[in-house]
Amino acid sequence: HHNSAPPVIDDGRPWLSGNSLGVNQLSEHRLTVHNLCQSEGERQLERLSSVAVVEEAFVFVPELCLWLEICEHETEKSVAVNPHLVSKIAEKYHEIVLYHIHPGEKVESIGYFPAFSDLASIFLINASFFDNPEIQIRHRAISSISVIEYSLLLSDELAHKIQRLKETGLKNAISENLLINYSTQDRRTNYIDAVDRCLSRTAADKTTLADCFPMTSSPFRLEYRWIDETDPAVSADTVENRSPID
Repeated sequence: HHNSAPPVIDDGRPWLSGNSLGVNQLSEHRLTVHNLCQSEGERQLERLSSVAVVEEAFVFVPELCLWLEICEHETEKSVAVNPHLVSKIAEKYHEIVLYHIHPGEKVESIGYFPAFSDLASIFLINASFFDNPEIQIRHRAISSISVIEYSLLLSDELAHKIQRLKETGLKNAISENLLINYSTQDRRTNYIDAVDRCLSRTAADKTTLADCFPMTSSPFRLEYRWIDETDPAVSADTVENRSPID
C-alpha cells in the first residue's frame, strides 16, 4: 500500500510513502518509508535481498528513522545511485547511511562482497564533504547473510592529493579527480586479491567470512557483521512525532 507524500527532497520524481522497503523499477516515482529504524530496516533489506532479482539502494536518515530510495537503472549486478540527490539529502540531514542490496543467494561467496566500483563510488559521493565534519555519509552493502560497511582510510597520501587539487584550482572537481586517481587497475587487482585471500582462508565457506574482517585494501576499509536482531545498541523504536518534511 502506498500513499502520496510531500517531497522530502525535490528531484523531479514524486515521493510515494510505503509501509516497507521494496524494489522499485518504475521511473515515475521514488519510494520513501517513514518510522522504520535501523534494526528493522536492515532485516527488511536482508529479506528483500533473498528474493529480489535486481539491486536497489536507499539512503537511511538515522535521526528520523527515514528511508529514501535514491537509485535508477537497477539490474541484477548493479545499480546507479544519483549523487546529486544524495548530496542534497546529506546537506539537509547531515548524518546519513547509503544501503544497497546484493540480491539472491550467491553461488560463490565473492558475490557477497561489494564490487570495486561500489568502493570507488565513495569518492563521487563523499569527496565534496571532506571539509565539512558535520556531514557524515556511511556506506553499507546488505546481502541475505550479512552487512558489509565500507569506508575510506583518510591517509596522509589522500589528504595530500586533496590539498594539491585545491591548490591547483580544481576544488570543484575533487570527486572526479580522486575517482580517476584511485580507480587504477593496480588498486582493483589489490582489492580482488584481498577478497581471494579471504575466500582461500575460509575455504569459501560463507558462514566463516567474518573471520576476514576488518579488511583493508588501500584506500578502503571494510567491516563485516551479521544482522543482529537483538542488538541493544540500535534502537528499534519508531519516531511518531517527528516530521521528515520539515
